[in-house]
Amino acid sequence: EMGKATYRQLSRAVEALVAGNLELAANVAESDEAINQMQAAVDELTVRMLAKRQPMAFDLRAIYAGQKIAANLERIGDYSANIARYARMLNRPTLDYRLNAIERMGETALAMLDSVLAAYDARDADLAVTVWHQDDEMDAAYTQVLEDLRRVMAENPGQIQAGTNQIGRAHV
Repeated sequence: EMGKATYRQLSRAVEALVAGNLELAANVAESDEAINQMQAAVDELTVRMLAKRQPMAFDLRAIYAGQKIAANLERIGDYSANIARYARMLNRPTLDYRLNAIERMGETALAMLDSVLAAYDARDADLAVTVWHQDDEMDAAYTQVLEDLRRVMAENPGQIQAGTNQIGRAHV
């Protein structure tokens, strides 16, 4: 449930950014609390299971993995809210460059999240490793965004302040 909610949140954040949909961006930024609450519920359940059931070996690893996954899904939810907030700021006149590389990053992130959730559901370690290796594609897209920003700033010095602000946000 948390994975699906996080996927929807990220998908909507990318859509808001690419389409410049300010209403959707505002909705995404405000809906992060639901994912935070899910993560808190997982933490509470984890503590309860450890205290009452005293799990051993496999069960303990599954509980620990579930808690770590929930924490990472919550982080993705936070990043999604940040993307939505950024979409609202980007809609203001700032830097005139196309969002192709950013859109590609969003599509890659969504595909990776979908695959890793499927790997978890199916207990498919090979699929999980495949997703892990897709991180190189994400890194390449990120590098492309930075190169695009640098190129635009070099071609148009009037865009340096906006580009510098965007590069700073890209590192957050």
